[in-house]
Amino acid sequence: MHEELKEWLGITKADGLIYLTYIIAISGFFINNIIIVSFLYIIAVISGIYSIKHGSPKKKEVSKFTNAIKKYVYHVCLFIAIVIMIFRYITLF
Repeated sequence: MHEELKEWLGITKADGLIYLTYIIAISGFFINNIIIVSFLYIIAVISGIYSIKHGSPKKKEVSKFTNAIKKYVYHVCLFIAIVIMIFRYITLF
């Protein structure tokens, strides 16, 4: 499949990692044990950092516009996931 189409459809490896980050962040709302939630959120942050590492670098196969979007979108997604996690910690106490 064309590389740019994969980027826009969200089916790259980095997209899968950010999806995993969100799944873990949201699953914390269904668990009331602070230790388990903390462990899950550590895994979520690590997954988000790896998504930035794999998703942000420029690719020659895609357009300049797509590379410009990729440069920031993974950072913003991780920031939103961290905000979700912080909200869960606030509601957990």
